Amino acid sequence: LEVRDFDTSPNPAVTIRPKANTKERKLRVIPLKRETVDLLRDHFKGKLRTARAFNIPAKWETADMIREDLAVARAAWIADGQTPEDRAKRAEVMFLTDQDEEGRRIDFHALRTTCGTWLDHAGVAPTIAKCVTGH
Repeated sequence: LEVRDFDTSPNPAVTIRPKANTKERKLRVIPLKRETVDLLRDHFKGKLRTARAFNIPAKWETADMIREDLAVARAAWIADGQTPEDRAKRAEVMFLTDQDEEGRRIDFHALRTTCGTWLDHAGVAPTIAKCVTGH
């Protein structure tokens, strides 16, 4: 995404332009909350409209990025245990690992499913949630 894909007018939105190799080749316009727009305005200050909106690693590196983020979050969660026993118990469970007790590994489709669940719990309209998740 480029900075120009973000509309910060009174009806804020982000436009997702289709790529030739994607399943659905439709233009998607996703509405944004005003609070999000305020954060984006600060983030985009001084950037050209054609600049990349976010510094996201190449797609072949994002799985490593997610695993690293999980490891950092897990270490912090374990360290937050109140006692040495509590920390030891936390270290024994698979919370915040890239694999669950049944051997299932985190993947990008699971993240999209999680995003949809969180949108539903937040009361986001199904039409918007479908647009965000690409359904």
